[in-house]
Amino acid sequence: MTMRCLMSLIKNSRGASALEFALVVPGLVFLLNGIAQLGIVYFANAGLNDALAAGSRYLTLHRYDKDDFPTAGELEVWIKDRKWGLDPDNLTISSTSVSTAANGSRFVDITMGYDVTLNFIFIDVDPIELSQTRRAYIYADSAPAA
Repeated sequence: MTMRCLMSLIKNSRGASALEFALVVPGLVFLLNGIAQLGIVYFANAGLNDALAAGSRYLTLHRYDKDDFPTAGELEVWIKDRKWGLDPDNLTISSTSVSTAANGSRFVDITMGYDVTLNFIFIDVDPIELSQTRRAYIYADSAPAA
């Protein structure tokens, strides 16, 4: 009797699909979540790149020898006031003072960093730190001769 019950259980395939589904779904959920988190990182990188380009353009459009040339603090406020899809609390902006290149042109190096917080299911990960630097060349009437 016991052998016959055991053989009937082995031959019975009812519920096999439910078992396979239960084994595969957690992996698929983690995979889809990972793809979504990767998209969040790419979105943050694109926003950081756009913010950096706009900040460089903002400095380039102001003349260095005029009184309205923005300070580092004004540049930071200008960038953080605009919406780039980034959380302003996670955005760090640093700019060097105006420097002169060997050919006599003036420039400012702007470095921006952004911490992307990822949300994996049941897994705690450290934020990813994105950083980019761009050089903004500045126009001035009184540029030194090369």
